This record gives sequence, C-alpha cells and structure tokens, in this order.
Amino acid sequence: MKRYNAVVIGLGKIGMLYGFDKKRRQPASHISAILANNKINLLAVSDVDENARQQFSKSYGSKIDVFSDYADLVNKIKKEENTDIIVLATRDDQHYSMLRKIIKILNSYKKSLIIFCEKPLTRNTSDAKKIKKILTNKNISIVVNHSRRWSKIWNKVHKQIGRAHV
Repeated sequence: MKRYNAVVIGLGKIGMLYGFDKKRRQPASHISAILANNKINLLAVSDVDENARQQFSKSYGSKIDVFSDYADLVNKIKKEENTDIIVLATRDDQHYSMLRKIIKILNSYKKSLIIFCEKPLTRNTSDAKKIKKILTNKNISIVVNHSRRWSKIWNKVHKQIGRAHV
C-alpha cells in the first residue's frame, strides 16, 4: 500500500484545534484527518504561535517535526524531496504571500506535490491569477478545500436543483 507524506502549515482551528472539539464529528481538523488515515504519514507541522506548537507536541508527541517558520519547513521539503502533500491551513489573508514563497522555494521540485489550500485560495481574482502564472512546475498542483463538493447532502441538493432545471 502506497503511503503519502504530508505536512501541515497552520495549527489553528481547521489545522488542529477542531480535532479536540468533542461536539464536532471527527475527524474535524487536518491533523486529526491525516492521523486517522493509514495511507498518510504526518512528517511535520508549522505555526508561528508558540502555544499552538506546544499544544501539538503535547498532544501528538515529539516524533513529528515542529517548525516556527513555514519557510524553514518548505526548505526541508525541498532538500529531502519526500513530501507529497502540503496542507495550508492559515488565515486567508496569508495564503497569497505564503503560496508565492512556497512555489518559489519548490520551483524545481521533481516529484508530484499537492498543495491543499483552505478556502479561499486568495482574497481576489487578481492574486489568484498571479499564483496561476508563477506556478510553472507541472509537478505541483494546488487544490482548494471546497469540501462541500464531497458532502452527500450537498450532492443531493445539487442533483435536485439540476432536475428542477431539466
């Protein structure tokens, strides 16, 4: 069985904290979803918030690398070339600048890599077009988390709307 290696940038609500909420259907965070999937190894995480990093280490142990600077993590990815998935779970006002830097650092990445970015990709279409323009490495794909597309109820509603217009 192929196992994929992932890293998570951002240990806030959707990155980690929702995974601790007993009232939410689990897995409710990227960390909890990755750790619950036996096809994915969590290699490393990054967050600027020291408390979040400490909470991660306390909850999940010390076998997973923890970075305070996401650029250091991305440089490690470039050096080791063993990462398949980067989850970008930071505030949406950070996505554009972080994606630009990640793409710049990994512009020569040789293996397939998915950058799974929380929505929205950017705050405006102009920045999204700039990201598209600088992403010239065909090995790197960006996927935006529009999770409702996989929701059973969302698909049921979509089918009903489609039938209404026929």
